[in-house]
Amino acid sequence: MQQHSVALVGCQSYNQKEVDAAVQRAFDLLGGLKQWIHPGMKVAIKVNLLMKKKPEGFTTTHPAVVEAVVKQVQALGAQAVIGDSPGGPFTASKVHGIYKVCGMEQVSERTVAELNEDFEQVSVYHEKAIRLKQLQICRYLTQVDAVIDCAKLKTHGLTQYTGAVKNLYGCIPGTVKMEYHFRMPELAEFSQMLVDLCEYVRPVISLIDAVEAMEGDGPSGGEKRKMNCLIAAPSPYAADVVGSRLMNLDPARICTTQRAMERGLVDPEKVEVLGEDWQAYVAKDYVVPPVNHGKSLPRMAPKCIMNLLEKMMKPKPVFMHEKCVGCGDCFRSCPPKAISMQKGKPEADLEKCIRCFCCQELCPVQAIKIKRSKLLKWIG
Repeated sequence: MQQHSVALVGCQSYNQKEVDAAVQRAFDLLGGLKQWIHPGMKVAIKVNLLMKKKPEGFTTTHPAVVEAVVKQVQALGAQAVIGDSPGGPFTASKVHGIYKVCGMEQVSERTVAELNEDFEQVSVYHEKAIRLKQLQICRYLTQVDAVIDCAKLKTHGLTQYTGAVKNLYGCIPGTVKMEYHFRMPELAEFSQMLVDLCEYVRPVISLIDAVEAMEGDGPSGGEKRKMNCLIAAPSPYAADVVGSRLMNLDPARICTTQRAMERGLVDPEKVEVLGEDWQAYVAKDYVVPPVNHGKSLPRMAPKCIMNLLEKMMKPKPVFMHEKCVGCGDCFRSCPPKAISMQKGKPEADLEKCIRCFCCQELCPVQAIKIKRSKLLKWIG
């Protein structure tokens, strides 16, 4: 298996000059963006625009990072197109509002970069896929010459960690993401699909914005964690190896990295870090949610007892009605339709719930928390 290089560059703030210099150094450490980007190319910059959150909300890729990447692409004579498919319907009205609030509209105005306006989807066939050979993806991604993956370092209620690979789930149109969650409720098969998708999109380089990351109840309801760095790599899997290590996580326990390792796409022991000393950036007290990696309890008790224990182990969404504004986003985004609105407030049928936590991910006011069993924490 080949060795992968990852650039780790310090960046203390989102001051545009500082970010420009950090992005330039990261790309230079890897041999320069000119290896992959050439004059006349059309390049999609796949950002994380999960929801309508201002840049200081540390939920989406910061516009200063996106602008720095755009300028690097344009300096090589290529055209940059900024895009993402946020949670929920992939429509012009919804995405335009997110572009504006997240700062992408301003990046476009300053750089004349294009904001994706193609909200159609296409079906593509991926012959080498393991879990999903037929993928529904955003059409604009099939009409570019290269993709740059511009992610945000965060925790995640389902996958525990989200970075370069998970960011590419935004290549799937909004409501189709709900369908995929429903079709693949188990973490192992869901992460297998994410690697299938990553291998189809094949970004030429992945950049993770870790200047201000998120810990705790990510990917939208957590707390800010200053990590003061950027991570870049030609391999999204290698970038995630470093990103998860900075969170003080074992990369081999991250679901997408596990699937990539099984396919021979990455070996954490063969990831070389260029630039900063990565160990100096490890946050040993980084707050991450526990995840049940598909382990079952030993069958040492009657089936009825085991079923009760497994039910107790399952994490569940808890709705804080005092914070809820009754917008219904959770109701509309629930893949198995396990949420109903009762007197303007959401209630969940836990028998139907598949634990994808789309509701928590997309709640605009962070009125949903994930309650996890102490038994799950002990096992994990």
